Amino acid sequence: MKLKSILKFAVVLVSVFQIFSLLNVQAVEHYEVKVVKIQNENVFRSTLRELIAETETRILGNYTPLSWARVQSALIFARNVYGNRSATDVQINDAIILLRARLNELVPLRVEFRFTKTNDYLYLSMGHENFKHLGSAVFMLHRWHEATNEWMYIETATSSSDNHNLGLVAFEYLLTKNGEYRLNELQAPEGFRLPAGYWVVMWDDATEHFAIEARGTLSLVPAFRGFYRSVSTNEIIDNSAVSDYDGDIELHLYVGNFPEIVLPAFQEYLR
Repeated sequence: MKLKSILKFAVVLVSVFQIFSLLNVQAVEHYEVKVVKIQNENVFRSTLRELIAETETRILGNYTPLSWARVQSALIFARNVYGNRSATDVQINDAIILLRARLNELVPLRVEFRFTKTNDYLYLSMGHENFKHLGSAVFMLHRWHEATNEWMYIETATSSSDNHNLGLVAFEYLLTKNGEYRLNELQAPEGFRLPAGYWVVMWDDATEHFAIEARGTLSLVPAFRGFYRSVSTNEIIDNSAVSDYDGDIELHLYVGNFPEIVLPAFQEYLR
């Protein structure tokens, strides 16, 4: 009898322990659900979460390594801030601003190559009243193809004659990785002469801009020059005033044409 009583008591203890364990698990699960419900996200935190999710959909292979590395650094910071439940709204907002800025600075592996044709870049640097944008200049672009060891034709573009974008030349989707291009001017605007050479155009990872080198008779091939200008007004901005424009600026390229020189007829020298 004593042995049966002991066994019954042990069964009861096990049953009680199992019931307690089950209740404890349910209590923990319920507690975890309550914690999630209690920690409702405010606007700042939900915005940061959505921005992190958006950033995580970006693909490394679509962007230059330097701009991608900056995004990843901002993403790590944003995740840390989001995971810190005691982070203030100011801290969360700072993480949002930083991550958005880095996303806006992402440089795709293919970018547009734009510049403006002018009458003389020297006028541009001096802010001269005679400085003009020129339409009707025709350019041709080739890309070096290593497999065939030759220049392959890409595209032809003409400088705009539209008053709003006068002189603008745009080539779309140049490679920023392993992309070497040759730019030739095929037709100069009336009253100007063609350069005696061409330009080699390559992406520079360090500056995240195109590097352009003149080839040929250098004294007869105008150099490209970069100047900051207002995005909204196209106004050239002095370097010392760049900080006053709050993001409404871009580095834009300009290239001039040398005017045609008409020499007097030989007979005129005999007079």
